[in-house]
Amino acid sequence: MNYRKEIDGLRALAVVPVILFHAGFEQFSGGFVGVDVFFVISGYLITTILIVEFERGSISIAHFFERRARRILPALFVVMFVCIPLAWFMLLPHELKEFSKSLVAVSLFVSNILFWRESGYFASAADFKPLLHTWSLAVEEQYYILFPFFLIVVWRFGKNYLKAFLCIVFIISLAAAHWGSINFPTAAFFLLPTRGWELLIGVFAAFYLANSNRTEFTRLTREIGGCLGLALIIFSVFSYSRETPFPGLYAVIPTIGALLIIVFATERTRIGRFVGNRIFVGIGLVSYSAYLWHQPLFAFARIRGFTEFDPYISLGLMAGTLGVAFLSWRYIETPFRRETSINRNKLLLTGFAGTIFFIGIGLVGVLTEGFSYRYPALSALNSHSAWPNELNSTDECRAHFGGDQYCVITDVNKEPTDLLLGDSHANHFYPGISGRFEQKNRNLLMFGAGGCPPLLDIDMGYHYAHGTRLRCMERTNDEVKRLLKIDSIRNVFLSFHSETLFDSRVSFFDSRGEIYFDNDRVSAATRALVRVVKTAADNGKKVYVIEDLPDVTFSAYRRCLAQTNSAENSRPCLNLKSQNEAYFRVLENLRPHGVEIVRTHQLLISFPYSNSGVLLYRDETHLSLKGSVYVGDRLALGD
Repeated sequence: MNYRKEIDGLRALAVVPVILFHAGFEQFSGGFVGVDVFFVISGYLITTILIVEFERGSISIAHFFERRARRILPALFVVMFVCIPLAWFMLLPHELKEFSKSLVAVSLFVSNILFWRESGYFASAADFKPLLHTWSLAVEEQYYILFPFFLIVVWRFGKNYLKAFLCIVFIISLAAAHWGSINFPTAAFFLLPTRGWELLIGVFAAFYLANSNRTEFTRLTREIGGCLGLALIIFSVFSYSRETPFPGLYAVIPTIGALLIIVFATERTRIGRFVGNRIFVGIGLVSYSAYLWHQPLFAFARIRGFTEFDPYISLGLMAGTLGVAFLSWRYIETPFRRETSINRNKLLLTGFAGTIFFIGIGLVGVLTEGFSYRYPALSALNSHSAWPNELNSTDECRAHFGGDQYCVITDVNKEPTDLLLGDSHANHFYPGISGRFEQKNRNLLMFGAGGCPPLLDIDMGYHYAHGTRLRCMERTNDEVKRLLKIDSIRNVFLSFHSETLFDSRVSFFDSRGEIYFDNDRVSAATRALVRVVKTAADNGKKVYVIEDLPDVTFSAYRRCLAQTNSAENSRPCLNLKSQNEAYFRVLENLRPHGVEIVRTHQLLISFPYSNSGVLLYRDETHLSLKGSVYVGDRLALGD
């Protein structure tokens, strides 16, 4: 096929927004659409090559996959290889275990499936995954495997039949993507069936441009079409955000933009010459390597403590990305593309050896729990970080009180005297409070579910960062109302993660399915909590709200864990995140309703990160068992 400079320029328009997005520049909040542009380009280029070979009768599947291997594997393997020692020295065992899984998944081109199962693309944890970006390579490779064989089967029936079938697949895939972006956003984001329509847009462009009898557009039409395509991409980059349901109909805009540039922006048009300028083409040539290197650089920088990039750090990392990308393109990509430099046998041997090597390293990392022996203190931490429901008979508790996730009671054979309601941030208080109450012959029941604050008749909406809908009403609502009527319960303690009610990515609905939380989340959160407070008070209960402990910064927790190798070392090292001011306003708003606030922040003035060599935080947001006992012994619970 003839070389088109504007295609390399379009690659630059795709990769630069992606890098800017991951660099943290809020102005490029929709920079992730660059991946969608890449999908269109891939569909166009691969289909163009296949059409030429089919029409010549020279199609060779072996040669096709050889070209793909030359293009994809060398630079990818080098990036993976460089990441291994960095991961060894910088990742904690559970992180290294996850990284090891990704080594295996990337080698088998199923990393999109792995990351779908682990977390959402926009989840905060995703920023610390060095190989997260390989999900798009997996989607493309899965397409490369299926599409040539599909053409071999269908080509014989004629192009019209082929195009009609592809149109049907396109419609089904787009419909699934739009439905999935609302109901199963993480799966829709990562998986081929809901991304295939984007590749098919490139396929349609290839079939159109390969048709010698196609309609020739006027110069003005080409200029307008190319400008519109560029405008659609730019609009998406600057107007979309992490909260945009994606992919689906929203993804149509940048992909159609890419299509218009491919079809209309030729070197004979001004827009084509603009897109194909030397700077854009230069970036486009190294775009694959730039895409491969940018995520590891940013991820490891964040892991080292640069969780909040300033512009200078971000620009420095971007410059480093382009510099390394040029070296990778010049000395890795280019030689491997030339058959005269690396013949087929050497390529096959290198690809096979590399795949076995990375799968082997990954499997060892998984089996050794991320080479956990690198951190001796972890054995102590893990032995004292069990969730409360591991300390009691959850099945017996559920048999008496119901529940979905958290149902823990000090003594299931006695009536509960106190009730602790909430999410995992209530759950981590349970060991300390229950042990303290047990000494006073009080029987504490903890009830709730992870991610669900203690609210009544209110459901959690779609959370695009995690790709789930929690449906909290279905999990605890009826049981909580029943528990609040138990006569033996005198006190009700409410506790929840301070950020939950104020996360703009979460919607809240009342029992009628109507939006409950409006723009004024302080007022809405107050109303929601007052509902459960009044229900408890109407049943003669005293209501307390346990002030949430602030989260630990990611880098501080890592530093603490690395330092917890000495039983004598209890020097404070926890950097605590500042609490949301709206959260404290809600707590104050509850006071007039007879709620007593149990303060926790005064405990943090001298809060040690370890006690006898054991961390009191089990992760960045939850107390360990030792930490729960430490805090529980010091809470002012009115007893």
